[in-house]
Amino acid sequence: MAALIWLVIVFAAYFAGHKPFTPGTAVAVVRSVAYLLAALAVLSLAGGLGRRLLPVMDDSPLESMALQAALGLGILSATILVLGATLGLSSYLAWGCGILLAIFRSDVFAWWRSWAGLAQVWQAGGRMGKCLGILSLLILCATLLVALAPPLKFDSLVYHLALPAAYIQAGRVEYLPWNVFWGMPQLAEILYTWSMLLAGGMPALSAGACLGWMAGVVALVGMLGLASRRLGSLAAWVAVASLLAGATAATELGWGYVEWFTVLYGVAFLTALEHWQESRRLIWLLWCGVTGGMAFSSKYSAAALLLAGFALVAWRSLREAGWRRGVFNSGIMLLGAAAAASPWLMKNILATGNPLYPFLLPGGAMDDYRLELYQGVAVWGDWRAALLLPWEATITGYEGAPGFGAAVGPLLLGLGLIYLLRRWMDKPPEAGAALPMALLGLLIWAVAGRLVGLLIQTRLYMAFLPAFAMLAAGGFCILAELRLPGVRLGRVAGSLVVLALGFTTLQVGIEAISRGASQALVGVRSTEEYLSANLGWHVPAMQQVRDLPDGSMALMLWEPRGLYCLPRCHPDEILDRWLRDYRVYGSPEAVLAAWQQAGYTHLLVYRAGMDFVRLDDRRYTPAVWQALDALLAELPAPLETGEAYSLYTLIP
Repeated sequence: MAALIWLVIVFAAYFAGHKPFTPGTAVAVVRSVAYLLAALAVLSLAGGLGRRLLPVMDDSPLESMALQAALGLGILSATILVLGATLGLSSYLAWGCGILLAIFRSDVFAWWRSWAGLAQVWQAGGRMGKCLGILSLLILCATLLVALAPPLKFDSLVYHLALPAAYIQAGRVEYLPWNVFWGMPQLAEILYTWSMLLAGGMPALSAGACLGWMAGVVALVGMLGLASRRLGSLAAWVAVASLLAGATAATELGWGYVEWFTVLYGVAFLTALEHWQESRRLIWLLWCGVTGGMAFSSKYSAAALLLAGFALVAWRSLREAGWRRGVFNSGIMLLGAAAAASPWLMKNILATGNPLYPFLLPGGAMDDYRLELYQGVAVWGDWRAALLLPWEATITGYEGAPGFGAAVGPLLLGLGLIYLLRRWMDKPPEAGAALPMALLGLLIWAVAGRLVGLLIQTRLYMAFLPAFAMLAAGGFCILAELRLPGVRLGRVAGSLVVLALGFTTLQVGIEAISRGASQALVGVRSTEEYLSANLGWHVPAMQQVRDLPDGSMALMLWEPRGLYCLPRCHPDEILDRWLRDYRVYGSPEAVLAAWQQAGYTHLLVYRAGMDFVRLDDRRYTPAVWQALDALLAELPAPLETGEAYSLYTLIP
């Protein structure tokens, strides 16, 4: 006992003067752990709820796990939407998660035990599979660092995390007329709201991003289960590598976006469709409809997944059992989709009268002129963008660039086309429903991209990535079986797969390090320093808006990112504020009077955004710019933030 006491005394005395970390580091680490635990609680509850609804499939526990989580997340989101809109949002509602976890604890534990199937896929993948698994794990670690740091990416600052922050500040889920993106389906955003409430409210933005990261992890593990059952464990790791070899998909894991929710529902939809094809049980058609409807509830464009699946089910039913069975099967699927999508359509109808707000029809804050401005984007590219879509999207697509706007990596096209060509020539390894779903997805993408300019973007169709990845895994299986004198094509192909994923791992790691995400995580760099280093003048400009007197409200021009100035700002979310208001009111004086009457006390002009629009948008005539100059000249001298922002006072 004396020896033990002596050791404790020396231990305490030493570290009292040799602190291994600062109080700031301790606070930052504890905060990050809280974010992770909040997101983990929501995911665990979703998995347990899904397990209660859908028993495990013995032949593929990882597929079961992903499908159960997808169903549970969709049900929880719709429930929180209704409760948040009626009873309001509060810590009591958030911590109801603990009560539900206790109620479903046996299902939650059983759901987590399903993850043990990873060990089998890991062991059976061989050295190459383990190498791909390690690289994938490094990507997940790097993107988790980004998710835990304060959010930086554009769409999160505009609406993915801005809407949850606004709900928490308002204390309820309510209509937000100042942001037309409120009309988007918000399955993920409502879950982000709940995660943020669990972790402490508005400051806990990273809790939402962590949940988005976890949805991506579940999607990847579900992809492993789906591909391993069809094509084997090594091919399953190739499928995962095909998803992550695209820099956009890999880095989006940490952005707080919603695309990985659509990938998760793509995996769930493909799983349900596969089991319907194998068993012809109607319950699987119902789950097809539900998961497709939940994909739509995550992102409007994911309706393409539902459309492709609907066409496939109808065609196969007609061929096998006639038109009556085709109509009946399609109706079952449509019923499930309608049940899953109806809460999000209903919220738009109640608030604006347009179920697909802010698209197609005027309603709410979206009048005819704003609708024309938003949907009137010119079709990108020429005929090659449609006829050579896979090549064009792969070779010319870069993150943030015009047109496709995403980097998808070389494996989906490089290996997927091999599978497709072999399918025409001979019988390749069976990829199930992935082939027709991938082809239908490409057809929908090509047609939509020629009809509406915005619909050419690759990220709008990420729900089809699981189908494309299955084809890539099948293409690898074909190469692994071929032999040339002195050359084993499988080893060459495997080396290229590892190299592609290695390049993405390097790129994702460099981005996380260069942005200083790890420094923000451990408190070496404060939140303000981290944001300023990555967002520049945007941070002090938002601080100026937050520092305005109580009762102030700033209107922003050409600045859609409103997260960090809430609740004292209304962003220019689709960059049409000045053009629309000048057309409606007719003169600078009338526009100013309308702004003042609406309660705006200040005007924040993002000059870099204005200069971009001035060069790029021909709808702004010289008369429009002259009217803006006349309005600004009548206002008091602005408060300048560098050369980027000008803050004007509108109060007479």
